[in-house]
This record gives sequence, C-alpha cells and structure tokens, in this order.
Amino acid sequence: QLSDRLITAIKNAIKESISKIAKARPLPEELEGKKVWLDPAFKSLLVPGNDRSVSDNTYRLPCGSRIDVSDENKDVVRFFTHWKNQDTDKGDYWHTGRVHIDLSAHFLNADFSYVRELSWRNQYDSNKFHAAFSGDITDAPKGAAEFIDINYKKLRDAQPNLKYVVIANNVFTGQDYADIPECFSGVMLREKCGKYGEIFEASTVKTKFDLKQKGAAQNIACVLDLDTMELIYIDKPQDRAQSCRVAGANFNAISMTIKRILQPQMSLYELIECELDLVENKEDADFIISDSEDSNLKSWESDKITKYFL
Repeated sequence: QLSDRLITAIKNAIKESISKIAKARPLPEELEGKKVWLDPAFKSLLVPGNDRSVSDNTYRLPCGSRIDVSDENKDVVRFFTHWKNQDTDKGDYWHTGRVHIDLSAHFLNADFSYVRELSWRNQYDSNKFHAAFSGDITDAPKGAAEFIDINYKKLRDAQPNLKYVVIANNVFTGQDYADIPECFSGVMLREKCGKYGEIFEASTVKTKFDLKQKGAAQNIACVLDLDTMELIYIDKPQDRAQSCRVAGANFNAISMTIKRILQPQMSLYELIECELDLVENKEDADFIISDSEDSNLKSWESDKITKYFL
C-alpha cells in the first residue's frame, strides 16, 4: 500500500502534466471564450474511470465519491434494498425464480479493522449498535425489501472508535444482479429506528441506485462515514472467488476493498481546475459546472466530462 504522502506527490506531478497539456491544446468549442464557475461540491466527487464492474445506472457517481447526508433534525439513517423474483422456473430448488437477497451492515474502525456485522445472522446485536433490522426476507414474488436503521448520533457516542458503516448485499440464491428484474439499494433519513411511520417515505430518500452487475454474489453498495456524515458511493461487486452468498462470511475481503477504495484519489474539481481558468463567483460566469438546475454541465454527464476533460 502506498503512503498518503507518496500518493499526494504522484497526484501533484500528474496535475502539473495535465495543466501543461491543457494549455497546449485548444479548448472545447462549448467552453471557448466562456467564464466558467465550478461548484466546490465537486471536491467530493472523483474523476470517472472506465469501470465496467459497476451497475448501469442513468445517474452514476464514480466509486469513492461522497454525498453529504447530514441532517440535524434526523438521527437515523435507513439503508434499504428492494428486489423482485425472477419470472423463470427451472424446476430445482436454486433456480425456481425465487430471489433471496440479504442486506448487511459492517462496522469498521478508523484503521479499517473489522468490529462486527449486523445481518440476519446477528440481528439480535442490534441494540449494541443502536440499530434496527427489518428481518430476513427470503422470497419476493411481488417485490420485497430489507432495511437496517442506525441511530448514528447514539452510535457515535456509544462507540467513538467506529468510523465506517459498510453496506453490502448478498444474493443467497446465487443469481447475478443483472438477471434480477428489480433490484436497487438506497438511503433514507428517518426520525426513529424500526417500524415507525411509513416504510417508504419518498421525501426521506437521499439517494437510490440500481444493482445490475454480472458475475458476482456480493455487492458492496456504499459506506457511511460516521465522522463526516457523508455517504461514500461504492457499488463494487466481489468476484466469485472472493465473495460468498452468506452475509458477513467474508469480512476480510470487505475490509481490504474499502481500505483500497478510500485511499486519496484525484477529485473531479482538481481535474477541471487543472485545465480551466475559473471565476470565483457564480454570478460572473456564463458556463456553470454544477448539479444545480441552472448548470451547463452536471457531474453525472460522464460522456461530456470525458469529451471535455479526459
């Protein structure tokens, strides 16, 4: 593993080279002569890569990007996964079209050491983590969902050494995510843990993304940073050699994957800053790069970002 100091040095060398290349070539026609304002929020988003292992979502953030999910009026984060059975019936126990997905939460310290997992196997540990588990759903002919609620404020007070909550999905019945008709994960902010209020309240959903990978029994969906209250977008499969259909059975692979992904990387803000002269005030710009409604270029428009900057 490279040290943070060495990674920073490499990043600076790359940024210097990018700036030299950018100055030697003409700007894209859409940016020629424009005053460009870049949203500082892009400092939390990473440069998109050619990652074919992620799900095919319309709105897709690069792996490792962060989303602020803090809300001083909400104490509970609800992680949920919804799915529906397949229509096929091959006549045996494992291929009847039944789809059984297990949602799990994995707790790591700041050094990525593994503490515990919360899933169907350890659902009675919920009280230790100020959490609530929906229960193990094993069949979804009309669609079903599992959720895990975590009162993050009480959890931080009770276990100050905890840093990350990793959310994973395991397909116990063995199908590829790509072959499941409906399958997506998401995050809500709630007022209380457990069966309080409506199970799905659209206004409380902070983010949602489809799970559509091929060739994997397990998907690491996202990570909650308890210190910053940022949701780190992952959407990474574990390949068949490393993964397991049983939730929580391969905690070493999860720890290693998260540790690798959360090493320092170049942000989208850093990349664009290398290539363009930016204005400080949005009011002075005639080309806006942001996820606001008035923007000319949004973070999820990866094709345009590749065209302009990569």
